[in-house]
Amino acid sequence: MTTTDDLDALTAAIADKHGALKLWVHLDAIGDLVLDNIVIAPEHRNAGTATDVMNTLTAFADEHHLRMALTPTSEFGSSISRLQGFYKRFGFTDNSGRTRDYATRQAMLRNPTTQKP
Repeated sequence: MTTTDDLDALTAAIADKHGALKLWVHLDAIGDLVLDNIVIAPEHRNAGTATDVMNTLTAFADEHHLRMALTPTSEFGSSISRLQGFYKRFGFTDNSGRTRDYATRQAMLRNPTTQKP
């Protein structure tokens, strides 16, 4: 079972590697790994930092068999449609329509992938 200590260690490792970012993740009440916020300093954007962070987070989620959830926002200057496209590259899908999961309010979900031996 994944604990907050596991998440603290993960975010510390990411912060050590990429000091110019702010990252907030948590486990919600239904056990999803929720990405609340990732903010890359403007001078470090477009250098692959967000991609590297997402690769690290999705690998962690897969390893621990956690679904990921998030809701893109334009609060820090990016467009929602651009963020949706970015997150879809990592396997996130829209939480809407016939497949909507009403257990969460998050707009996008990503199921863990099966680890190959």
